[in-house]
Amino acid sequence: MFKTLLVCSDGSNAALHATQTAVEFARKFESKVVLLNAFDINAVTVPSLGPLEAEIDQEHLMHYAAMVQDDVEARTGKVLTGEGIAFVPIRKIGHPVSSILEAAKEEKADLIVMGNRGLTTWKSLLLGSVSGGVLHHAHCPVLVTQAMSKPFRRILLASDGSEGAHRALQTAAAIAKKFAATLVVVNVFEEPPIYPEASIAYSDLDRVSEQVRKAVQESSEQAATEAGIAYEVEQVKGDAAETIVRYAENYGCDLIVMGSRGMGAFKSLLLGSVSDHVAHHAHCPVLIVR
Repeated sequence: MFKTLLVCSDGSNAALHATQTAVEFARKFESKVVLLNAFDINAVTVPSLGPLEAEIDQEHLMHYAAMVQDDVEARTGKVLTGEGIAFVPIRKIGHPVSSILEAAKEEKADLIVMGNRGLTTWKSLLLGSVSGGVLHHAHCPVLVTQAMSKPFRRILLASDGSEGAHRALQTAAAIAKKFAATLVVVNVFEEPPIYPEASIAYSDLDRVSEQVRKAVQESSEQAATEAGIAYEVEQVKGDAAETIVRYAENYGCDLIVMGSRGMGAFKSLLLGSVSDHVAHHAHCPVLIVR
């Protein structure tokens, strides 16, 4: 499933934590690991040059970029080699989002692994806007980590029964099997606001929510049975993004898996803003599946 992992690093603690998570995926899926360091010259302030900064010529700036990338590659590579994981290093100069997306396509990556925050001094990689940009435009799944992750024992799949959620379900089931983890499937049903003049229009909400719950239950049972894994299914009501984050934390989930888009008709789950919110506020890694 994950033949090639693209690990994005700027050398920050968040990036090193993401790299450690990538190690676990590489072991379980026997993946090839490509280590990317993207350096954005336009966003960099070279230290200790003061008013001369504007006069730096391209040659000196590229030399500085190479020094930074040497350091990032050495520190991040140490995490990989220390765990016995071989990797292919690649470097790019340019905007982080476009660099990551370009590298992912060039390397035919099956998974992009990155932190949700980075080095604010250099503004070089993995700031919230960068991970958000990658989440929106990547051609493959994206795994965003927040801190040093725990072993995956309980994997939460956020599902609304849509086609996108079904693809996420297949991925979550495969990961649960590799990690011998329990799959916890949660359907968050968002009720629209009730207006007195439109109360009749909402009279079938219970029937609709039950139909969604049943569809999620059936698809989850089939996927879990085929994968041979333990699973649980629950439907809860509330704000999708906040509920997913809170549920994962309250019930000790180690990984959240969700689709990037969902059922727009119900506005129930997995709209872009929901996946963005979860990826940047969850206490555990979040895998967004396309």
